[in-house]
Amino acid sequence: MKAPPPKPFITNYFKSNSAQEPTTWRNQMPRFPPLRIDPTVVFQRGRPGNYAVRYRRSCQMPTTKFRVNLVEQFRYAGCGLTMADCTDSLTYHSLENYSVPLRNWLNFQPCNGDPQLNPPVRVCSYNVLCQPTIEKTKYLYRHLDGRNTYLRWEYRWSLMKRELFQLQADIFCLQEVFYLHYQTEFLLLFERMGYVGRYERKNGGSMDVHDGCAIFYRRDVFEEIHYRPVRMYANENCALDKPNIGQVIRLRHLTTGRELCVANTHLIFNTKSGHRKFAQLALLLAHLKAVCEMRNPRYHTQARVEYILCGDFNIEPFSDIYRFVIEKQLNLDFCRLKEMSGQGERDNSMGVTIDLPREVGLKTNCTFAAPGERYSVLDRTWTHDLNFASSYFHLKTDHQHDLSTFHSRQGLNPDIIFYSVNQTYVNEEDSTLQVQEGGLRLLRRLELPDISEATTIIGPWPNKHTPSDHVPLLVEFAFV
Repeated sequence: MKAPPPKPFITNYFKSNSAQEPTTWRNQMPRFPPLRIDPTVVFQRGRPGNYAVRYRRSCQMPTTKFRVNLVEQFRYAGCGLTMADCTDSLTYHSLENYSVPLRNWLNFQPCNGDPQLNPPVRVCSYNVLCQPTIEKTKYLYRHLDGRNTYLRWEYRWSLMKRELFQLQADIFCLQEVFYLHYQTEFLLLFERMGYVGRYERKNGGSMDVHDGCAIFYRRDVFEEIHYRPVRMYANENCALDKPNIGQVIRLRHLTTGRELCVANTHLIFNTKSGHRKFAQLALLLAHLKAVCEMRNPRYHTQARVEYILCGDFNIEPFSDIYRFVIEKQLNLDFCRLKEMSGQGERDNSMGVTIDLPREVGLKTNCTFAAPGERYSVLDRTWTHDLNFASSYFHLKTDHQHDLSTFHSRQGLNPDIIFYSVNQTYVNEEDSTLQVQEGGLRLLRRLELPDISEATTIIGPWPNKHTPSDHVPLLVEFAFV
């Protein structure tokens, strides 16, 4: 008897504010012809560097109800994946134990030219789950009741260090790195593998925070041009009142001479704090833009600096904050505070205020005011001028969604790798995002599972086979 198709895990929808939003905010005039997407697919490739992807104007609400399906539903016929091909721990153990590779490489376009002269650049973003956080949030890991061994650091690190080696990224952006483990575990491991590390611990305010973010890059692939920590705490009486941090690093690719700015962050988790997440992100964008625009006196290259923005944003795809990154504008009059991040909260009030102290100097166009500059803090529409697309498209053809974190309570997708493109616009006729790439080309990515697959195969994370409650994002780009 044929197994029934899996039910979508999405059960409710956020109300879209699109009917109230001004047209000038919602779209820009297209400057390149749109690609048409077949209704049965998520992605359509056009000429080299051009593609279209399904896009939504509203965010769907996550659910805690997971349906368990037959393993046979998820077998990839003829996928040809072997154990030697498995890159991350989840894929390896799902293939080993269930003959189902939960994650496969998805190719988008070949690398132009000689790969020896222009090798792909592999980027990984990974929330590794801070050990003290486990102790504070054990209610998230009730699936491991009676099996606490799998939550112990010694066990998790034995899995994680093998996984980090197997991922073989040129750049790692890690979140939730325990400050003690950075020195005793992560830095030692990565230095042995030929990487240079940078670490920032969360700080500011009265909270005692044990974790931070780390960037590692291969010293035989990149050289460091500039590094800037981004501290997101200003004072206790504004939207920047939490100890979250970010990192921005500017690197030079040794083979091509091209420069790349990488921003890494872990935004506040609080699902009701949309104004705080937005303020933290706006501050990080301002720092990223500033580092991208710095002159490099050592090298006189005419090529523009490309950029990548990644981390655990604690938002859901197509939420207000997500769309601000992609669409470059957000009118706060049409936002609901608790719904800005799309994490499942409801809010009947309309309009959000971002209170920032003058000493931060952050303007509503996500740039910094010059010393003595007078600027308005009353603008309700925030903007930025960095052109981003997401390297993951979040939607699947069977109405399921990507999943990057999964524990006893929820399965969500807060982890994202945005990358610089030449231009994007939303085509209202078929609800697609039209993308024209620039100096970075998306070559391939390690796909994410959906909630039905993850529930059936291995179950919530961490567990015997996965060291964190997140899985790593892994993407390959090429300079053009």
